[in-house]
Amino acid sequence: MKILTVGGFALNKPFATLGADSALLREGEPLFVPDNDIPYHSLIMPAIRISRLGTAISERHAAAYCDSVSAFHVLAPAGRQCVNGIPAGAMDRTFAPGHWSPFDASTAQSYLLSTSKSPIGGNISAEASIEFTAQSLNVAKIIAWLSGSMTFKTGDIILFADYGACLGAVTINTMISADLNGVPTLNFRIK
Repeated sequence: MKILTVGGFALNKPFATLGADSALLREGEPLFVPDNDIPYHSLIMPAIRISRLGTAISERHAAAYCDSVSAFHVLAPAGRQCVNGIPAGAMDRTFAPGHWSPFDASTAQSYLLSTSKSPIGGNISAEASIEFTAQSLNVAKIIAWLSGSMTFKTGDIILFADYGACLGAVTINTMISADLNGVPTLNFRIK
């Protein structure tokens, strides 16, 4: 399974970074902050899941290759692409997934991703909202672009950095949550 973080399409400078499947937590599993002196940020990004095998997929057929949408928490080293020379997406505990919901990339359905961070038992300390559609995420264009150089397999995941929200510094004993169109999708503790 591949975890791809893509972005830069708004600036016509597309990029993709590859994450390791070992960096993916189970849904709802607590996130243990790495024991080092590096500051981390909490990022929330929309994600889609690839539903079938495919390569060299045209934009016209791309909508048939994804079936689910979710919110992902990304543990990002503040201001760094790498930690000790290791790409951030390869570090254990980088990606905390939310619950997957049905997604039809051929429609113009709008999604509202609302995120928050709060101390355990306390009031919300940071929140953000992201509104998107399959078209605004450039799902068809991104699937076509990536599949020109790689084969998608069922279960591969694409995260959309251009639609990410930063909840600030990672803080121990914090709850991170997200709703997608008012339905809870992501909820876990940072320890």
